[in-house]
Amino acid sequence: MKVAMENIKLTLYVIENDQASIRTKTFLENLIRDNPRVQLEVLDLFENITKAREQTILAVPTLIREHPPPSLRFLGDLSGSSSEELFHELLFQE
Repeated sequence: MKVAMENIKLTLYVIENDQASIRTKTFLENLIRDNPRVQLEVLDLFENITKAREQTILAVPTLIREHPPPSLRFLGDLSGSSSEELFHELLFQE
């Protein structure tokens, strides 16, 4: 019997006009586009300051893998070509 794979919940904190935030958001959207298991929530830091404080967001962009545990955090511009392999290994590990 096959065990169902868990869904992945990601939260990305950005600043609307920040170039690193824009690149990271685009990179992640392209990376997960064909994966229905991944839910990406993009939050603008200034519009969600209370939640950002609760999560102790100190830099943008910040990506948090909230589910499945353990929680993982990635800080800074994540759009580099070496990031894709890292994300597949850390975010989509079985």
